[in-house]
Amino acid sequence: MIRMTVLSYSILFVFILSAFLFGQQDTTLTITSEGKVGIGITNPEQKLHVAGGAQFDKVGPEGRLLLRSINRNDPGRFGIRFLNNQIAPFEGEDIGDQIFGFFSGWSWTRQYDAVIEIHGKSTTNWGKYLRLTHNGTDGYVTTDAGNIIINPIDGEGRVGIGTTSPIDKLEVEGGPITFDGAGGISGVRFRQNDKMMWTFFTAEWLETNDFRLRNENTGADVMTFDYETNNVGIRTTNPLGTLDVNGSIYQRGKVLHADYVFEPDYELESIEEHSEFMRKNKHLRAIPKAKTDVNGLEIVEVGAHRKGIVEELEKAHIYIDQLHQRIKAMEEKLNTLATQLESNN
Repeated sequence: MIRMTVLSYSILFVFILSAFLFGQQDTTLTITSEGKVGIGITNPEQKLHVAGGAQFDKVGPEGRLLLRSINRNDPGRFGIRFLNNQIAPFEGEDIGDQIFGFFSGWSWTRQYDAVIEIHGKSTTNWGKYLRLTHNGTDGYVTTDAGNIIINPIDGEGRVGIGTTSPIDKLEVEGGPITFDGAGGISGVRFRQNDKMMWTFFTAEWLETNDFRLRNENTGADVMTFDYETNNVGIRTTNPLGTLDVNGSIYQRGKVLHADYVFEPDYELESIEEHSEFMRKNKHLRAIPKAKTDVNGLEIVEVGAHRKGIVEELEKAHIYIDQLHQRIKAMEEKLNTLATQLESNN
């Protein structure tokens, strides 16, 4: 600490007076009567006022700028302030990647969290903060009000979690995503043009732990995944089977109907040929043969199976009509023979 004595004041007075009288003002170092030190300036505004740059060379174990309050239990406000500048950079020498570290204590072992708080606009109470915390195990980004928004301002800006090259607006690699409602609603919402459209959710007020898809436009739950039974319901919240649909079901495709059997150029096998095939192969010609999966469970392709049933049904009606025509012709012959017999008698 520099203490101002009578001798010091005398020397300072002579120094300033000489510089004024002889026009040789030296601003290399100035010490005022208030105990302020100026380097490169004659009227320092703070305890240390430097006009120009300052450099700290690490010589030996130390080489840091230390900011310390008088009372550690009540530090008050102290730190670094940037004046008259909208951009206050921390700049490293461009000779390699730069790491600016913030430590809760300068040692290999530390017992306190490292916390950085950023405060923005405010009229009272210093405003709300965005806090970065690392407790030695986990890192946290928290705020005491408002939202935490990750918004790459570039039109192609993307966010990657676990990846350095995301190809979508948000890409997560290396693990599942967990949504914990913590006693409320947990789920995913889809919004378009500021209008809520769909919500996948589960909530504590549901009678079961179901997972549902809701149409936010109508407020209706259009799909339910039953947690207890693994059943899926469409337009029902109580599915009674593996798939329970409350409403019409449509299937689209190119081979769902069998009306071609009525075309003139369709080669319909005879009843005898049809009978021989089904008895030999143990299934109807148009219906695919039974198949099983690796677990021994029977499987069908619904469209092909349904088309085959319709084809066999329509062919059966053709056979019925053919037999009907034959029976009708035989009845006419029998009636003719009966009439002839009666006339002969």
